[in-house]
Amino acid sequence: RLSLRRRRRRRRRRAMKLSEYEAIRGYLTALPCNVFPDMDALKASHPGVSLDTLVSIYSQESSRRIRGSHGRHVRGIEAHARRYLGGEDVFAIADAIDFPPCQLMRLLLEHLLCLGHKSVGPCLRDPFGRIPLEPPEGTPAAAYARAHPEVSS
Repeated sequence: RLSLRRRRRRRRRRAMKLSEYEAIRGYLTALPCNVFPDMDALKASHPGVSLDTLVSIYSQESSRRIRGSHGRHVRGIEAHARRYLGGEDVFAIADAIDFPPCQLMRLLLEHLLCLGHKSVGPCLRDPFGRIPLEPPEGTPAAAYARAHPEVSS
């Protein structure tokens, strides 16, 4: 068991300088949402930082970015839905708005198929069992016809 003094010493050695953290964070936030950073290059430019720490910072910043822009995309879902119903690919829309395609598809399913937030996950896991063969009342038929095969593929 380590003494308190030893633990404090170890903690001081492992502490990252704020300027280094901000440099790593700046690099990661400059990347588009769909690009995974080159961790080898990042590790080479910050040799005192472990790969686990870099992955943790990346995960934290990705999560922060998604949480920060989620509301904006919920409010703009009508425009995204129009593009989707117009035949544009979900991945192309997601790239254009810098938002993860899986999250965009969840928002589209909620909006176009009138699903509740909690219903989207089970629908994605078992689309043939969860999406009825006939569109529900009030659902745009074009949206329904397009979403059913894409969710199940």
